[in-house]
Amino acid sequence: MLLLVIAIPGASAVDYQVLWEIPFNNTGTWSPIQFPDLPGDTGSLAQSFQTATPIVGIRIHSPSWSGTGAGYRMRLFAWNTDYATSITGTVLGERVLVNYPDNGAHELTLPAAVPAGSYLLVTDQPVPGTGAAGHWGWNASTAYGNPIPSAFSNGEPVDGLVFQIQLGTAVERIYETVEDFFTVGGTAPASLAAYPKIGQRFTATQPFEGVEVNGPTWSTNGQKGMTIRLYNWAGSYAATVAQTPLLTSVLTALNDNFWHPCVGTTTYPPGVYFFELSDPTNPGNPGDLQVGAWIEMESTYADGEAYLNGVLQTGGFVWKRVFAHENPGAWTPFAFVGFYPGASLAQTVETTEPIYGIGFQSPSWNGTGAGYRIGLYNWNTDFDTSYNGTPIKTQTFANYPDNGTNKMLLDNPVPPGNYLFMTDEPVQGTGNAGHWGWTGSPFNTGGDVPNSYFDGVKGTDFYDAPVFDVYYAVPGEGGPDVKSRSVRNPASIIEWSQY
Repeated sequence: MLLLVIAIPGASAVDYQVLWEIPFNNTGTWSPIQFPDLPGDTGSLAQSFQTATPIVGIRIHSPSWSGTGAGYRMRLFAWNTDYATSITGTVLGERVLVNYPDNGAHELTLPAAVPAGSYLLVTDQPVPGTGAAGHWGWNASTAYGNPIPSAFSNGEPVDGLVFQIQLGTAVERIYETVEDFFTVGGTAPASLAAYPKIGQRFTATQPFEGVEVNGPTWSTNGQKGMTIRLYNWAGSYAATVAQTPLLTSVLTALNDNFWHPCVGTTTYPPGVYFFELSDPTNPGNPGDLQVGAWIEMESTYADGEAYLNGVLQTGGFVWKRVFAHENPGAWTPFAFVGFYPGASLAQTVETTEPIYGIGFQSPSWNGTGAGYRIGLYNWNTDFDTSYNGTPIKTQTFANYPDNGTNKMLLDNPVPPGNYLFMTDEPVQGTGNAGHWGWTGSPFNTGGDVPNSYFDGVKGTDFYDAPVFDVYYAVPGEGGPDVKSRSVRNPASIIEWSQY
């Protein structure tokens, strides 16, 4: 995250965090677009756009077709008359991506904010790696315009196509960071819809005036809220939350992945403290309470730990992709067959080690409001017998982020064996709901395990050897900590900082 820190003589410093939003309000066919001329490196893809506000960065969403080693160069130009003229202008920002993650949002942070106006993002010098390189976009887009907004291939406009980009605008922060209570590793979201109370014990080594918690709102900006309370640590969770809080912040209109504050005017001395998130709100859509905090599952921070629903979280986790290793199949999005009682997508998995959680990587076809319930079941003879058994655990995911990984931690690990990784009770949203996976996978030989299941029927009855992109969790280094930090009123700082 970019924090722009600007000092004004005689005044306190002002810094920013970045609000990312898609500039196009459109419908169309969601499609992956490869660079032209691959495997050569001479092709280019570009997107023209307009912004009504100054921007400090731009993102573009790029698949690698389940490969590794893909890359390209990003450059931003001011738009001037046409494509050819624009690329002769000053380069406003540049970045070279190497071995980028599949289906990620890849960010170009600008060295200085650029004003409202028209611009051209050019990506070129592609490297396909073991898969391919390119961008996600919409064909037959209702937002398309020639020349703005338009996608370009080798400098020529592509009729009806716009790429999925996000523009970053600076939003002022008013607090200065004192110290972090986490280290980055194994980042996973925790939602108040699943865990009504999310907390962290921490040890402050310096005076502070409050805390900030970094949290997702599941791609929704300016709508959701929650409450953060700060306490003195009283030796146990129950004794701590039985006290009157030192601070209470009722937050509204939160932005996705921002630092959410609980700050007052009192300076608190070094010591052991606890904060807790609770009471999610969404006045515009009370059924969608997906808001919460990021958890660093492999954090090595030693002076505190996370709590979910009052339960101490111990041990860090590594999330393993079950079928991604040496899978030459075709990377494919699979939608639920329908949205009716009994609709389901499932994957059987044989594990050779105890597992602590499961997950699915899921597109929403650029929509919002998609959801489903994850369940873990022991495999017993066949699909119906297994699904009708007692679930080990279930958890509902509402309004999940497009192409995100929805992860469910178990209350207790389960031993090696055969399991049914289940998703049911699907909600379509404005796009669609389903999972990423592969067709033509050598991991699916047509037996019961491993196999994918569509409404309880083997996936091999519908597709060529399909498997879903599923994960399971095993112990890793460190342990869970909420992504959080102490803060105070700002001091004068003169620098640009990258966080």
